[in-house]
Amino acid sequence: MTVYQENGNEYHGRLVNGLKHDPNDATLSYDGFLYKGPFKNDMRHGATALVQSVGSPRYLFTGSYSNDKKQGMGQLTVTDPHTGHPVEKYQGMYKNDQFHGSGVHSNKDGDHYDGEFANGKREGVGKLKQTTSGFVLSYIGDFKANKFDGHGQLEIERKDEEPRVLSPNLSIQPVLLYNGTFKDGKKDGHGELLRGAIVITDDQETSE
Repeated sequence: MTVYQENGNEYHGRLVNGLKHDPNDATLSYDGFLYKGPFKNDMRHGATALVQSVGSPRYLFTGSYSNDKKQGMGQLTVTDPHTGHPVEKYQGMYKNDQFHGSGVHSNKDGDHYDGEFANGKREGVGKLKQTTSGFVLSYIGDFKANKFDGHGQLEIERKDEEPRVLSPNLSIQPVLLYNGTFKDGKKDGHGELLRGAIVITDDQETSE
């Protein structure tokens, strides 16, 4: 059955008492997106849903819905249609349409996070790596509302500093290290700040 609604949405699937209700793969076209999956009581609801955009940028979500919202495990990929490169990727848990629970998230700015989320923000224990043209930042520890908060270890490697060559197969790259407590994204309380180096050999890298 095909149903055209007043707002321009198009639904293909089963109706029960005038409501979208189909335990199998029904489809709904809305606001430039296409949903394929189950419906219950006029809402997207089921563990085998797929949502993709029909415009730009290209958006693809596979996972589960509950009461019209992403809930449980899901995988999201947003791609630049011109370059084909990912703009954003996420694989992990959802709650009420937001990242919530354990997950892995990366974006076009060079951020890669593997850890816990709460209400769409980094919150709990996690590992973050940020790469820019000038430095590589690595952090392992506690997060709150997307910021370092609690105990953690921060390492900053400056890419604009050339490695110091000690021999043909051995060099060192200066890094800044901090191991201690943070609050609201800043060093706060007890901690140890020191300079170190990444030892680069032909077959391995180690920190000192």
